[in-house]
Amino acid sequence: MIGTYSEEWDGWVVLDFEREGGRWLLKASAYGEQPRPTPEEKGRGLHLAWASGDYVVTLGEHPQATVLLINGCSEVWKDDRGEYVALGDIFDLVTRQSFPRSPGWAWAGVGRTYVLAPGESASLRVGFHHEQVDQLAPGLYGLRAHVPKLALDAPPGQLSVTP
Repeated sequence: MIGTYSEEWDGWVVLDFEREGGRWLLKASAYGEQPRPTPEEKGRGLHLAWASGDYVVTLGEHPQATVLLINGCSEVWKDDRGEYVALGDIFDLVTRQSFPRSPGWAWAGVGRTYVLAPGESASLRVGFHHEQVDQLAPGLYGLRAHVPKLALDAPPGQLSVTP
């Protein structure tokens, strides 16, 4: 990959090459590109908290959970890059091992703008993509939530499955 700043394009010209059959071939190019913030930069000053202390489901139900995206900065946080969702994880409280995940899982958000004053929060859906999650035996389980696009993790939570 080669890049250089261009006054003409008011941004970076980026060329991506790949080697094929002993030759370098142009794979892709982009013009007028602007540096994008990393997930860590986008999530700086924010944190996650579970919207409810503990979650309870009846045997056979699929868990529904939300986390709060909280602005811990001293200034307004504004983001118009679309909807954020948290990737959920259910794990065994003794072994700390996650339950098997479903292959090919995807969740699409909608266009959304966030405007959070200091201390304000927005609710984010948590998607659990485990195989047979609705067949968990009655008992207590651990929950994790991660928002990759903001590099944020919620503190561990709990899920109670009742008969």
